[in-house]
Amino acid sequence: MHPFIRKISNFADINTGEADMLLDLFVTERDYSDGEAVFTEGEEQTTFFTVLEGWFYAYAILPDGSRQVHDIYHAGDVIGLDHLSWSQATTSVSAASNGRLALAPIEPARRMMANNPHLSAILYSLHMLTNVLLLDRITAVARLGAYESLAYFLSDAITRRKMIRADYPSELYLPLNQKFIADCLGLSAVHVSRQFNKLIENGLIRRLSRASIQILDEERLRKIGDYHDRYANLDTARFETELGRALQERSNDS
Repeated sequence: MHPFIRKISNFADINTGEADMLLDLFVTERDYSDGEAVFTEGEEQTTFFTVLEGWFYAYAILPDGSRQVHDIYHAGDVIGLDHLSWSQATTSVSAASNGRLALAPIEPARRMMANNPHLSAILYSLHMLTNVLLLDRITAVARLGAYESLAYFLSDAITRRKMIRADYPSELYLPLNQKFIADCLGLSAVHVSRQFNKLIENGLIRRLSRASIQILDEERLRKIGDYHDRYANLDTARFETELGRALQERSNDS
Protein backbone atom coordinates (compact mmCIF):
# COMPACT_ATOMS: atom_id res chain seq x y z
CA MET A 1 0.00 0.00 0.00
CA HIS A 2 1.15 3.54 -0.79
CA PRO A 3 2.70 5.02 2.40
CA PHE A 4 0.44 8.09 2.32
CA ILE A 5 -2.71 5.94 2.15
CA ARG A 6 -1.40 3.60 4.82
CA LYS A 7 -0.77 6.53 7.14
CA ILE A 8 -4.21 8.13 6.83
CA SER A 9 -5.85 4.69 7.11
CA ASN A 10 -4.72 4.71 10.74
CA PHE A 11 -7.28 7.39 11.63
CA ALA A 12 -9.82 7.55 8.77
CA ASP A 13 -11.88 5.05 6.81
CA ILE A 14 -11.02 5.42 3.15
CA ASN A 15 -12.35 3.32 0.28
CA THR A 16 -10.54 2.30 -2.89
CA GLY A 17 -12.11 5.06 -4.97
CA GLU A 18 -11.09 7.74 -2.49
CA ALA A 19 -7.58 6.33 -2.23
CA ASP A 20 -7.27 6.42 -6.02
CA MET A 21 -8.56 9.98 -6.06
CA LEU A 22 -5.90 11.08 -3.59
CA LEU A 23 -3.13 9.22 -5.35
CA ASP A 24 -4.16 10.71 -8.69
CA LEU A 25 -3.13 14.09 -7.25
CA PHE A 26 0.48 12.96 -6.92
CA VAL A 27 1.28 12.95 -10.60
CA THR A 28 5.06 13.32 -10.32
CA GLU A 29 7.78 11.59 -8.30
CA ARG A 30 11.30 12.83 -7.76
CA ASP A 31 14.44 11.54 -6.08
CA TYR A 32 16.47 13.77 -3.73
CA SER A 33 19.99 13.29 -2.48
CA ASP A 34 21.09 13.84 1.12
CA GLY A 35 21.20 17.60 1.81
CA GLU A 36 19.39 18.63 -1.37
CA ALA A 37 16.84 21.44 -1.01
CA VAL A 38 13.20 20.71 -1.82
CA PHE A 39 12.14 24.35 -1.50
CA THR A 40 13.24 27.48 0.36
CA GLU A 41 11.26 29.84 2.59
CA GLY A 42 9.66 32.61 0.54
CA GLU A 43 9.64 30.73 -2.76
CA GLU A 44 6.40 30.60 -4.76
CA GLN A 45 4.74 27.22 -4.30
CA THR A 46 2.18 25.45 -6.47
CA THR A 47 2.62 21.93 -5.06
CA PHE A 48 2.67 19.94 -1.86
CA PHE A 49 4.40 16.61 -1.29
CA THR A 50 4.25 13.23 0.38
CA VAL A 51 7.30 11.22 1.40
CA LEU A 52 7.74 7.88 -0.34
CA GLU A 53 11.19 7.01 0.99
CA GLY A 54 13.86 8.59 3.18
CA TRP A 55 13.86 11.43 5.69
CA PHE A 56 13.23 15.14 5.06
CA TYR A 57 13.14 18.13 7.39
CA ALA A 58 11.76 21.65 7.67
CA TYR A 59 14.02 24.30 9.12
CA ALA A 60 14.92 27.97 9.48
CA ILE A 61 18.30 29.66 9.59
CA LEU A 62 18.47 31.94 12.63
CA PRO A 63 20.08 35.41 12.67
CA ASP A 64 23.26 34.02 14.24
CA GLY A 65 23.61 31.53 11.39
CA SER A 66 22.52 28.50 13.41
CA ARG A 67 19.79 26.14 12.20
CA GLN A 68 16.50 25.39 13.94
CA VAL A 69 14.78 22.23 12.71
CA HIS A 70 10.99 22.58 12.88
CA ASP A 71 9.89 19.16 11.75
CA ILE A 72 11.11 15.84 10.40
CA TYR A 73 9.19 13.92 7.75
CA HIS A 74 9.13 10.15 7.30
CA ALA A 75 7.48 7.89 4.72
CA GLY A 76 3.76 8.71 4.47
CA ASP A 77 4.12 12.23 5.91
CA VAL A 78 2.84 15.23 3.97
CA ILE A 79 5.06 18.25 3.33
CA GLY A 80 3.70 21.67 2.45
CA LEU A 81 0.01 21.39 3.30
CA ASP A 82 0.27 25.04 4.31
CA HIS A 83 0.74 25.76 0.57
CA LEU A 84 -3.01 25.27 0.29
CA SER A 85 -3.32 28.56 2.18
CA TRP A 86 -0.06 30.41 1.42
CA SER A 87 1.35 30.86 -2.07
CA GLN A 88 4.87 31.30 -0.68
CA ALA A 89 6.71 28.70 1.37
CA THR A 90 6.62 29.51 5.10
CA THR A 91 9.68 27.36 5.84
CA SER A 92 12.58 25.67 4.06
CA VAL A 93 12.66 21.91 3.45
CA SER A 94 15.63 19.70 2.54
CA ALA A 95 16.45 16.01 2.41
CA ALA A 96 18.00 14.56 5.58
CA SER A 97 18.95 11.40 3.67
CA ASN A 98 18.58 10.10 0.15
CA GLY A 99 14.85 9.95 -0.47
CA ARG A 100 11.93 10.20 -2.84
CA LEU A 101 8.90 12.53 -2.86
CA ALA A 102 5.60 12.49 -4.73
CA LEU A 103 4.40 15.95 -5.84
CA ALA A 104 0.77 17.10 -5.98
CA PRO A 105 -0.34 20.37 -7.69
CA ILE A 106 -2.34 22.68 -5.45
CA GLU A 107 -5.21 23.60 -7.76
CA PRO A 108 -6.47 20.05 -8.46
CA ALA A 109 -6.24 19.40 -4.71
CA ARG A 110 -8.39 22.43 -3.98
CA ARG A 111 -10.99 21.31 -6.52
CA MET A 112 -11.09 17.84 -5.01
CA MET A 113 -11.49 19.29 -1.51
CA ALA A 114 -14.31 21.58 -2.66
CA ASN A 115 -16.34 18.58 -3.84
CA ASN A 116 -15.45 15.82 -1.39
CA PRO A 117 -16.10 16.52 2.31
CA HIS A 118 -14.51 13.29 3.48
CA LEU A 119 -11.18 13.75 1.71
CA SER A 120 -11.21 17.44 2.53
CA ALA A 121 -11.69 16.58 6.21
CA ILE A 122 -8.71 14.23 6.07
CA LEU A 123 -6.40 16.89 4.61
CA TYR A 124 -7.65 19.56 7.02
CA SER A 125 -7.15 17.17 9.92
CA LEU A 126 -3.59 16.46 8.80
CA HIS A 127 -2.99 20.20 8.71
CA MET A 128 -4.33 20.59 12.26
CA LEU A 129 -2.32 17.58 13.40
CA THR A 130 0.86 19.26 12.19
CA ASN A 131 0.10 22.24 14.42
CA VAL A 132 -0.59 20.07 17.48
CA LEU A 133 2.62 18.09 16.98
CA LEU A 134 4.57 21.32 16.68
CA LEU A 135 3.15 22.50 20.01
CA ASP A 136 4.13 19.17 21.57
CA ARG A 137 7.68 19.53 20.28
CA ILE A 138 7.92 23.10 21.55
CA THR A 139 6.75 21.90 24.97
CA ALA A 140 9.25 19.04 24.95
CA VAL A 141 12.13 21.34 24.08
CA ALA A 142 11.12 24.11 26.49
CA ARG A 143 9.94 22.09 29.49
CA LEU A 144 11.80 18.80 29.44
CA GLY A 145 15.45 18.15 30.18
CA ALA A 146 17.85 16.93 27.52
CA TYR A 147 17.40 13.27 28.48
CA GLU A 148 13.60 13.50 28.36
CA SER A 149 13.62 15.51 25.11
CA LEU A 150 15.66 12.83 23.37
CA ALA A 151 13.25 10.18 24.66
CA TYR A 152 10.39 12.22 23.19
CA PHE A 153 12.21 12.53 19.85
CA LEU A 154 12.79 8.78 19.56
CA SER A 155 9.22 7.95 20.66
CA ASP A 156 7.83 10.18 17.94
CA ALA A 157 10.09 8.62 15.30
CA ILE A 158 9.08 5.05 16.13
CA THR A 159 5.37 6.00 16.27
CA ARG A 160 5.47 7.52 12.78
CA ARG A 161 7.27 4.51 11.36
CA LYS A 162 4.74 2.10 12.88
CA MET A 163 1.91 3.93 11.12
CA ILE A 164 3.37 2.84 7.80
CA ARG A 165 4.21 -0.70 8.87
CA ALA A 166 2.24 -2.26 11.70
CA ASP A 167 4.84 -4.99 12.18
CA TYR A 168 7.67 -2.47 12.27
CA PRO A 169 10.53 -4.05 14.23
CA SER A 170 12.11 -2.54 17.30
CA GLU A 171 15.06 -1.50 15.13
CA LEU A 172 14.88 2.18 14.16
CA TYR A 173 16.82 3.43 11.17
CA LEU A 174 18.10 6.85 12.22
CA PRO A 175 20.23 8.44 9.46
CA LEU A 176 20.66 11.67 11.43
CA ASN A 177 23.91 12.76 12.99
CA GLN A 178 24.00 14.14 16.50
CA LYS A 179 24.37 17.73 15.30
CA PHE A 180 21.12 17.35 13.36
CA ILE A 181 19.26 15.92 16.35
CA ALA A 182 20.72 18.73 18.46
CA ASP A 183 19.23 21.28 16.04
CA CYS A 184 15.85 19.58 16.47
CA LEU A 185 15.96 19.73 20.26
CA GLY A 186 17.79 23.00 20.85
CA LEU A 187 20.78 21.20 22.37
CA SER A 188 24.47 20.86 21.63
CA ALA A 189 25.80 17.80 19.81
CA VAL A 190 27.85 16.94 22.92
CA HIS A 191 24.69 17.02 25.02
CA VAL A 192 22.89 14.71 22.58
CA SER A 193 25.80 12.27 22.64
CA ARG A 194 25.71 12.13 26.44
CA GLN A 195 21.96 11.51 26.52
CA PHE A 196 22.21 8.73 23.94
CA ASN A 197 24.80 7.05 26.16
CA LYS A 198 22.54 7.51 29.16
CA LEU A 199 19.60 5.88 27.33
CA ILE A 200 21.89 2.97 26.47
CA GLU A 201 23.16 2.65 30.05
CA ASN A 202 19.59 2.65 31.37
CA GLY A 203 18.56 -0.20 29.05
CA LEU A 204 16.15 1.80 26.89
CA ILE A 205 17.97 1.54 23.56
CA ARG A 206 20.87 -0.33 22.02
CA ARG A 207 23.05 0.98 19.21
CA LEU A 208 23.19 -1.46 16.30
CA SER A 209 25.21 0.60 13.85
CA ARG A 210 26.07 4.20 13.07
CA ALA A 211 22.62 4.72 11.52
CA SER A 212 20.34 2.43 13.52
CA ILE A 213 19.31 1.71 17.08
CA GLN A 214 17.11 -0.87 18.74
CA ILE A 215 14.31 0.27 21.04
CA LEU A 216 14.45 -2.03 24.08
CA ASP A 217 11.69 -0.51 26.21
CA GLU A 218 9.32 1.61 24.14
CA GLU A 219 6.74 2.05 26.89
CA ARG A 220 9.28 3.42 29.36
CA LEU A 221 10.81 5.61 26.65
CA ARG A 222 7.39 7.19 25.98
CA LYS A 223 6.82 7.76 29.68
CA ILE A 224 10.20 9.44 30.14
CA GLY A 225 9.55 11.71 27.14
CA ASP A 226 5.94 12.39 28.20
CA TYR A 227 5.02 11.38 24.67
CA HIS A 228 1.36 11.45 23.59
CA ASP A 229 0.32 9.63 20.42
CA ARG A 230 -1.74 12.36 18.75
CA TYR A 231 -2.54 10.07 15.81
CA ALA A 232 -4.38 7.60 18.04
CA ASN A 233 -7.43 9.76 18.73
CA LEU A 234 -7.52 12.03 15.67
CA ASP A 235 -11.16 12.50 14.63
CA THR A 236 -12.09 13.81 11.17
CA ALA A 237 -15.85 13.58 11.75
CA ARG A 238 -16.38 17.18 12.86
CA PHE A 239 -14.63 18.60 9.82
CA GLU A 240 -16.51 16.23 7.55
CA THR A 241 -19.92 17.12 8.99
CA GLU A 242 -19.36 20.86 8.71
CA LEU A 243 -17.91 20.66 5.21
CA GLY A 244 -20.69 18.37 4.03
CA ARG A 245 -23.29 20.80 5.36
CA ALA A 246 -21.60 23.71 3.59
CA LEU A 247 -21.47 21.84 0.29
CA GLN A 248 -25.12 20.86 0.58
CA GLU A 249 -26.11 24.48 1.25
CA ARG A 250 -24.09 25.62 -1.75
CA SER A 251 -25.80 22.99 -3.91
CA ASN A 252 -29.25 24.10 -2.70
CA ASP A 253 -28.44 27.74 -3.43
CA SER A 254 -27.43 26.94 -7.00
